[in-house]
Amino acid sequence: MSEKRRIFRTSSGSYEEGELAVLVWPNSGRSSRPNARILATITDQKSPNPVAFPIKMLRAAPELSTCPVASLESVSDDISSASQSAPVIIPLPIARQHLGWTEFYIPTEYQERKK
Repeated sequence: MSEKRRIFRTSSGSYEEGELAVLVWPNSGRSSRPNARILATITDQKSPNPVAFPIKMLRAAPELSTCPVASLESVSDDISSASQSAPVIIPLPIARQHLGWTEFYIPTEYQERKK
């Protein structure tokens, strides 16, 4: 039985789950708080879940253009070499399968950053 394709509709278009990703980096503040999460990501005031962005939009941002897009084979290495200023881009299917994350915040609107 094939898995149902998930489509997310936003003001900027429709995206399949594989076209959306989260930005992830190791949580450097973990040592001072033993109950802190191992990995950090972008969240929104509206939700504690990681914010998912269109990969195309992330790759177009100059400050993220050199960040790797993780594959199942590279995700562990990519995360270990990531930082807050150079996060790894993890497509949602890989975040679900490799990290076990099941909930994401998918905004209805994406706004481009003003320079």
